[in-house]
Order: sequence, then C-alpha cells, then structure tokens
Amino acid sequence: MIVNFGEGCEENGKFIQGVVTFTGTETDTSGSFEITFSDFAERYINVKEEDPFTVSGAYHGGWVVNPNPEFDYAEAFEGAFEINHESGAQLILAGEGELAGNENGIVVTKHNVHGSDSDGNTFGSAVVKPLVFDFTCELAYIYVAGTEVYQYNGEAAAVDYGNGACDNILTIQQEGLIIIINLDEVNG
Repeated sequence: MIVNFGEGCEENGKFIQGVVTFTGTETDTSGSFEITFSDFAERYINVKEEDPFTVSGAYHGGWVVNPNPEFDYAEAFEGAFEINHESGAQLILAGEGELAGNENGIVVTKHNVHGSDSDGNTFGSAVVKPLVFDFTCELAYIYVAGTEVYQYNGEAAAVDYGNGACDNILTIQQEGLIIIINLDEVNG
C-alpha cells in the first residue's frame, strides 16, 4: 500500500507530507513487513516548530511463532533513517534487533543502534550480553540480566543489569567509575 501525501495536506489538525509505503506477507506462523518513508513529515498546524524536519528511510521487520523449543515467539528488525531539518541540520540513524520470548519473559540478543549528526557527533549502543526481562519477577522495572554498551563520540559506558536476580539493580561503568543504582530506592 502506498500513501502519497505529496507536497502536503491537512488532516485532523495536522499537516502531513511525503510518501509512506507498506509491504509485507503473513502466514499463521510467520510474517515480514517493510515501511518506507520518503520525505515524510507530520506536524500540528497550530504549533510552531523551531526547526521542522522530514524523514526518509525504511524499517524492515519479521516475526515467527515457535522458532525453537525454548521460545514461543521471535522477531527481528533493521532500519535506517535520514532526518533532514529545514535549517540544514541532519541526523542519520541505523539499527537492528532480535528478541525471543515465552510466557516467562523476553530475551533481547541484539538491539544495536548507531548514528551521526551534521555537527560530526557519533553515537551508538549495542547489546554485548543478552538482555533478559523476567515476567515472573514481581515489580520488576528493568531487565534482570544482560549488558549494553553506549558510546558518544568515542567515549563508552556499560550498563549491566545483573545475572538474573529480580532486584531492580543496575550497574553503570565508565572509565573506571562504577555507579550502582537500586530502582526500588529511587522509585520509593
């Protein structure tokens, strides 16, 4: 399906422009889809944006039921986008992810993002140890296991969610500095 807003139109108090294309297939046990944006923008008519922008790029995804005996569901995605501001500023983003789940929880094996902006800044994140969210944990706010690494202009920080305990504790490590956060204490 192709939705072409062209140079723009008004709908429900919004100004919408560009082209959005939806494609995909689905069976009882799997599916795949793609959403492509070409110079797409959506903004409220009565709200002045400081630096309006358009989005171009694509998001691809897929899912499968019962991928193996351990999991009931799995999905994967990848996407790449270019955000162009009216001022000339630009943001380029790309990402990919994979997860699997069952009635007990979700395991994220990949959730990697990287990008840059027109000022020369670079940033990204990557899962280095699978992230586990346990549905059986009472009042769990975060993952119970796994590690992600974040970087900004070459400086990195790691967030470690632990080894499976339902404790709402995460550890942040950056250049020898270690910060332990207990979300039960933060959230009271």
